[in-house]
Amino acid sequence: MKPNLVSSGDEVSRKAAAIRTLSLLWIATCSVGQIVIVLIWLFNPFFAVLPLTLMVVAAIAIGVVSYWLCRWGRVNLSGYFFTIGMILFSSVMTPLFGGFTGPLPVVYIFAILVAGIMINIRASFYIAVLSGVLYLATIGIENAGLLSSLIKPEAE
Repeated sequence: MKPNLVSSGDEVSRKAAAIRTLSLLWIATCSVGQIVIVLIWLFNPFFAVLPLTLMVVAAIAIGVVSYWLCRWGRVNLSGYFFTIGMILFSSVMTPLFGGFTGPLPVVYIFAILVAGIMINIRASFYIAVLSGVLYLATIGIENAGLLSSLIKPEAE
């Protein structure tokens, strides 16, 4: 049997600190993204600002809920909520910005890494499978033409 080098209390406090930090960084990043969206809209009034604003509000809500779940002592639930919310957010945003050949599929890897930090290594494998399934689903949605892209990838 392997000796336990870190007590469970230390592990929970480490995870809680990581969740709070990453949630606040997520909220700050989404807020900066919203400022960029508004700036683009100011220069191009025909830019679809409403759907993107709704997505940013949903992303900020994911960060706020996970932060408060962590503050209330629900550390594992907060970690699962944050990572699954991040994957769902990525799955909706990927077809909108260049599709599966665009730049956003890289965010799935970030969600897998965050799951390993916030929850545990085993959960990161489950999140990797979920990410793969949702990525394949976005390819199907894009190929079926169910969701149009806001930013088209450049033709080579």
